[in-house]
Amino acid sequence: MSVATSKSNGNHSNLHRRGTLSDPLNNSSSLADPLSSNTQIGSQRKPRAQQLRRASNQAARFIGEWKGSVTSTVYGFNPPRYSYTMNLERRGKSSIVGVTTIRDFINPSIFGVMTMRGRVSNGALLFKETSIYNQEIPSTIGRWCLKGGRLQLTRYSNGRTFLSGSWSEQNCNDGLITVEKQFQY
Repeated sequence: MSVATSKSNGNHSNLHRRGTLSDPLNNSSSLADPLSSNTQIGSQRKPRAQQLRRASNQAARFIGEWKGSVTSTVYGFNPPRYSYTMNLERRGKSSIVGVTTIRDFINPSIFGVMTMRGRVSNGALLFKETSIYNQEIPSTIGRWCLKGGRLQLTRYSNGRTFLSGSWSEQNCNDGLITVEKQFQY
């Protein structure tokens, strides 16, 4: 599930992850800051202004509304699926902020609204939900997981654009997110 549940009450049990979740937004080894000084690329140096334009153009592809689903790995069961929406805005050249909404497909009155932050790097969104803004979830189910991960941008020849990838959180089962960009007409 995309919620953490207890083993004691007969609900789907939550298998705790080993280790701790590393915050993809604060991992300095995997996320070089494109806004810092010049970056060495092969034997060429890219001027800072060129880096800023590139980061700004990359981030622009991620803003807007995205709709799809999120799943969670529950061992021995079909993975639960929830509807998932991301509303993303750009802050600065490569930073992204937004609101995500998760909603139970069967009972839409069960939902969670989370704030998130992220950054664009190499055609992917590295994100982390930071807090629960609003929710309706029965206490017998548990709590919503604050997801974090890497979503790869894929644009198909038919014009459809998707973000997809895995998510994780300590004390929650990992899962997958697939959302499609919604275009305003």
